[in-house]
Amino acid sequence: RDIGAQARVTASSLPAPGAGGAAAPPATPPPPVPTIVEGADDAAMLAALFADVRPLSGRPPPPTRTLAVRPPAARPPAPAPSPAPGRAPSTAAPARTEALPPATGTPPRAAPTPAYVGTLEARVAELEDALARERAARSREAEVAARDAMSASAATDALTRRLAAAETRADALQATLDAAAADAETTRPVTLRTLLEARGLVGDDEIHLAFRALGDARLASEIAGVLRLAQPAELAEMLSLRLSLRARGESAPAHGACAVVEVPAERADAADIAPAVGRLSTACLVNGVRAIAWIGGAPHQHRALRERLDPRIRVHTFGPDRLPHASLDVDACFAWDPARAHAVPGALSLSARSFPLAVDEAARALSERPAPGSP
Repeated sequence: RDIGAQARVTASSLPAPGAGGAAAPPATPPPPVPTIVEGADDAAMLAALFADVRPLSGRPPPPTRTLAVRPPAARPPAPAPSPAPGRAPSTAAPARTEALPPATGTPPRAAPTPAYVGTLEARVAELEDALARERAARSREAEVAARDAMSASAATDALTRRLAAAETRADALQATLDAAAADAETTRPVTLRTLLEARGLVGDDEIHLAFRALGDARLASEIAGVLRLAQPAELAEMLSLRLSLRARGESAPAHGACAVVEVPAERADAADIAPAVGRLSTACLVNGVRAIAWIGGAPHQHRALRERLDPRIRVHTFGPDRLPHASLDVDACFAWDPARAHAVPGALSLSARSFPLAVDEAARALSERPAPGSP
């Protein structure tokens, strides 16, 4: 088609007759355009297009040459296999062979075998089972995590409540402590010495002079009437140790650092103890007792016993809240407290109600005790 169009363009570009001054030959009609038939051979189409074309040399065009398609040579038939030696040739009819249609496009896929299909199905079932197990495990882990989270939340709430309760109790205890400290500050006992020092007295000498001046001015009893003691037992023990009531005209020496006040004989500390102490001294010397321990009684009674007993006899006295040590070396031990007599091995229990009677009972018990070495 392109060649035909080019030929038409070439023919139209030629000069018109008479243009060059020469007489133009008579006009000839243009050759007919060959009809292009769809599906025709290319060589035939070219021949039809160039049928009226003449070369400028005037020689006829060479004949068109076409290549002949030679059919493929047939293969010689394969020789028939020779029979095995010793075996007769088979007389069976040759196997029939059918020619397969030529392969066109993609060869068909072979159908899977039942064994292969079974293997694939087993593998799919195995994977599905593993997937189900994995999903179940993840579900269980999620449930455990949810329970743990709930437990942790509950534990946190419980700890928060306990902490709040502890803080409330701590606040209440702090308030109680503050109130107790305030009460202790306002009700703290104050000693008489502190009051005298706050009044302006300095040192023991001035305090002694103040007590003497108060006594001389008959004001000591007035002061004693307004005193309120937080621990009266402590002051009572101190008065029993430091204050000795002695009968008028009695010449017994003072034992230790104590103040002596002369009183009528019936109110003296040892008014009726002298005879009993004399008998106890005699019993000790006769029985070879040179050291005794006395448990029970008041401090002033212990002092009277130490002052009036024979000086050759050592006396160790113990109050109701004390006991002699096991290493104390004494010849006799008297317990004027039946409840504590069993606490000291070998102690003689005294049951008398008064101190003079208890001293007399001790003298009798010592006299009735068998002498050492006697059967």
